[in-house]
Amino acid sequence: MEGTHMTETKCPVNNLRQRIKAQLEKWQSHSILGLNLVKKILLILEGIASARAKESELFQLQESLDAASGLNLPMEISITLKELARELNRQWEVFETHVQTLYCPWGECGGLKGAPCQLACPARVDVPTYVALVGQGEYSKALEVLWKDIPIPGSLGRVCTHPCEDACRRKEVDVPISICLLKRVAYDMGLEKARPPALPKDSYPEKVAVIGSGPAGLSCAYFLALMGYKSTIFEAMPEPGGLLRYGIPAYRLPRETLAQEIGLITSLGVEISTGIRFGTDIGLEEIWARGYKALFLGTGAWCCVDPGIPGQDHPHFLKGLSFLREEAIQSLVKDKRVLVIGGGNAAIDCVRTSIRRGAKETYIVYRRTEEEMPAHKEEIEAAKEEGVGFYFLASPVEVITQGGELKGLKCQKNRLGDPDPSGRRKPVPIEGAYFFLPADFIITAIGQEGDIQCLCAVPGLELRPKNLLKVDAISLMTSIKGVFAGGDAVTGPATVVEAVAQGKKAAMGIHAYLRSLEITYPDLLPKRRLKVLPLKRTPLEASHNKRPVVPILPDEKIRTCTFNEVAGCIREEEAKKEAMRCLRCDICIACGECVSTCKEKMQVEALRFSFVLGGTSQNDFLSTSERCIGCGSCSIACPTGAISLKWNTTHARLEFCGIELSEHKVEVCNRCGRPYITRRHLDFINSTLPEHMRISHEGQLCPECKRQSLLSPLSKYPP
Repeated sequence: MEGTHMTETKCPVNNLRQRIKAQLEKWQSHSILGLNLVKKILLILEGIASARAKESELFQLQESLDAASGLNLPMEISITLKELARELNRQWEVFETHVQTLYCPWGECGGLKGAPCQLACPARVDVPTYVALVGQGEYSKALEVLWKDIPIPGSLGRVCTHPCEDACRRKEVDVPISICLLKRVAYDMGLEKARPPALPKDSYPEKVAVIGSGPAGLSCAYFLALMGYKSTIFEAMPEPGGLLRYGIPAYRLPRETLAQEIGLITSLGVEISTGIRFGTDIGLEEIWARGYKALFLGTGAWCCVDPGIPGQDHPHFLKGLSFLREEAIQSLVKDKRVLVIGGGNAAIDCVRTSIRRGAKETYIVYRRTEEEMPAHKEEIEAAKEEGVGFYFLASPVEVITQGGELKGLKCQKNRLGDPDPSGRRKPVPIEGAYFFLPADFIITAIGQEGDIQCLCAVPGLELRPKNLLKVDAISLMTSIKGVFAGGDAVTGPATVVEAVAQGKKAAMGIHAYLRSLEITYPDLLPKRRLKVLPLKRTPLEASHNKRPVVPILPDEKIRTCTFNEVAGCIREEEAKKEAMRCLRCDICIACGECVSTCKEKMQVEALRFSFVLGGTSQNDFLSTSERCIGCGSCSIACPTGAISLKWNTTHARLEFCGIELSEHKVEVCNRCGRPYITRRHLDFINSTLPEHMRISHEGQLCPECKRQSLLSPLSKYPP
């Protein structure tokens, strides 16, 4: 390891731990004090890298490094410790993330993989904490936790694609936690009493301009405000919200909820100027002339991709986002037959909006099968309930007109071929297999790209294919100094939560730029926003294997005549029941040490966890009480304290992340009165001993008192 140096792509904890360990092996100094101090520093680093360290040990590490700086240590190790001190100061958040969230951003530190739900969330929302708070009925606190990482939890609780649920470890047991529903519960039930985010005491003088009030722009301005910056959002449309307002129908995202959340953002001092289009009403030079020191482009991807087929220029061939944006266009489909080309959420939004505008018949035309559709499964099912028809394995070939009137769509039948890079099987045209679908209106919703007209307002911007902006992966700065970008303008059409995350990341990049700081980690770091104990629950409560059913407007015929919100909020008791299913992966790293210790060392096999490394094929919280002997070996082996044996004067209880797995009567010391072993553990030990060596349940001493009793006869002899 001699002569190696840290790089931005290597974990400082792991790198310096390895170097100190190698240098200790070559230690030749006569300083016992120095040797012990370096060993202590290494021990703390080992704990940080293996999930055993406490937050207080970060400060102990700092103190130990300060003490070491005054000692005469070997040059090589002295240089390494000075580098560690610098990195601890420079990358405190990275060290803190290792300890708080059990996560190594570079994946180099053992089992430090963090809570899968939190890491799957692009915005790194502290899912385990707010889920636990919802389970406690602390809705306002849960909402306050959410506001630390996202500015629009009420909106995301309704429209998020919840990648956290796809990653949820609970699905290895039965079904994932309904994380998104619990976010909505936190917002809907906690808003009235929640304390809004507080602005910092000190602010910065620089102003930042934000283009676009969609989820990326709102997020960027929100986090800049929380850091102490004033910002102004310039929005082309008459009302703020971007895609949230003009791309998502009100039956999915009520305008009252959106208005509440935008109101919170403006209450932090963010100004929003509507009706101002970047590139037409204001340009880059004017931004700088007005005194703004940085610019964020959150212009979205509003230009629809055309299918490139003959006849697509017909006035009744509509673009999806234009249709969703303009009520005047929507009114045209009343009593008409509508085809929507595409399989994503935008396509489903178009077809369900058509129904609410009085369309006679509505159909989705998609080139693959339902299984490959990227739209939410819930949205697809809702569309079916509302009477939408589906034509699968069909690709549009030509818009058919007669005498200038649109008559329908010529399609080609497909079959599925090999998977493409997205993992979905490619549609392969079947030669000569054409068919005709009659229609009065056709809406295309097959994708979007950046608005080149808007981007031309910044000469010198580097673009990628589909008119998307090229940015630095860490700071999100574009090719022009001081100009940042994020959201769909960078990623292409993505999800609301991805856009929110991009705005959050850009705010950090802008702050680093304005303060001449360095961002030392590759992506947003997960943070533990509040320490919340696991919910106490029985094995039966923890074994509940059904997600709550979302209440919806019951009559499809009535709900399709209105834009009132379709999905409701679950009840409090359902939310608590669902929160109890959480495995608290922010505490348990699923290393499997508890299971292997119980099985291989103790030969008991009392723990049946399917979600840990080397776990059982089936999960069973109920059977532990039958087999557990209460020895506590699993709790000793656990690096994080996720599983523990808790004692009182009469009983010992084994808990796993709040789940009471077993309870045991205890043996009490005849001298000090303290419990020292469970009866079942003593019986287990006796079962391995010859009869004449077995230990009685009566009149026994705990190990400490027994040691003292053995030593007491020796005390009368002088040393």
